[in-house]
Amino acid sequence: MNELNGKTPFFRLLLPVIGAIISSPFLSDIGLLAVILILSGALLFFLSFIRYKQNHYSQRWLFGAGTYLFLFGLTLLQCGEMRAFNSFTFPEHPNTYLAVILDIPEEKERSVQCPVLTAPPLKKKVMLYLEKSNRTTKLLPGDEIIFIAQPEPFRNFGNPGEWDYAGYMRNKGFAARDYITDSEWRVTGRRSNTPYLLAQKCRIYILNYYRSLGLEGDTYAFIAAITLGYKAYLSDDIRKAFQASGTAHLLAVSGLHTGIIYLILSLILSPLGTRGRGFLIRQLTIILMLWGYAFLAGLSASVVRAVIMLSLYCLGQLRREKTFTLNTLAATAFLILIFQPNSFYDISFQMSFTAVFSILWFHPRITSLAKPTNRGTRYLWNLMTLSLSAQLGLFPLLLYYFGTFPTWFFITNILVVPLMGIIIYSLIPLLLTGWLPEALSSFPEW
Repeated sequence: MNELNGKTPFFRLLLPVIGAIISSPFLSDIGLLAVILILSGALLFFLSFIRYKQNHYSQRWLFGAGTYLFLFGLTLLQCGEMRAFNSFTFPEHPNTYLAVILDIPEEKERSVQCPVLTAPPLKKKVMLYLEKSNRTTKLLPGDEIIFIAQPEPFRNFGNPGEWDYAGYMRNKGFAARDYITDSEWRVTGRRSNTPYLLAQKCRIYILNYYRSLGLEGDTYAFIAAITLGYKAYLSDDIRKAFQASGTAHLLAVSGLHTGIIYLILSLILSPLGTRGRGFLIRQLTIILMLWGYAFLAGLSASVVRAVIMLSLYCLGQLRREKTFTLNTLAATAFLILIFQPNSFYDISFQMSFTAVFSILWFHPRITSLAKPTNRGTRYLWNLMTLSLSAQLGLFPLLLYYFGTFPTWFFITNILVVPLMGIIIYSLIPLLLTGWLPEALSSFPEW
């Protein structure tokens, strides 16, 4: 803990943020308390600057206390707004609503799942399940629809030890759900164009491009998942196979995928040099292109987390900080939680940051236990210890959320992770040139 406090200033800033998120469900009047804490923090800030100018160094604690109170209050205020946004306040009778489609409609067995945001005065996220029809296949993110519904809150079945589905949907920002028939909705013809909605439309364009290349079935689903993070087309067999082998993280665009993209960009831009103005242009270009990739991948939470981490790493490189540090990880978590406190309860957020923290904390210590001299042996040892370090942190989370632990993670990660790198390296030129179907035709069907 002393190492964390001394070398990671953002870890200290993260403490009041996490404290506010954990305590917010137990507080009733969050708004008033948050305002009081913010004003108290600002007052301590002011006093600390006055005392500093008067050389009262013994009262430097005023600045730290003011920072903690201000961040605690600010996060509480965010939590209060999220609580109000996610609360169920719909009338208990059918009503007419105007809404905008927020994401790519996903076809289910008996309906089409369509997340929408209703228009003011009742601005809420609702998960609509539309009756299947020819019209539902034409819906796009950003389309405005008008519908008649009587939304209902998310509920659990009440079975002992069951998954908290209602809490999961609240953390995702949804307040209600409903099923509506084909006659109960229509498109107004108007469209919204926020950055997130534009990102979803770009994602659809790329998915359609994959289709135009002749990709079908599991091949199409797998490539859509590992390049765009879109997993709607993955079959249950593929999902279960990756989960059982401990490689399910490969199906979500996250740190591994964006790290490979970073290496490709860094290699391409290496002629710009490692110092001076050329190096500055190189790092800023990498940051812009990483965010461009995040945009094409639909600005999903996992890819945004990874791109924030790598962006901070690129900025650290400009300061000649050569390694990804715990402070960079803490800064990423701070930036996400201060704006999206509900992310703290998201399983993917917890697993992502736990895995990276565990790697940064355990990997140097485990690697130092042996020093292989052979290059191949050293690579395998490094890959094995990297996998072990990640699993040490993920072990309690996997048992808590899923009740299982992948016992084959050593072998699968040693084999599959390098293979995934080769696949992504190969996919980029093949997709850009349109030669992917010809390349796949030489391999047997999955």
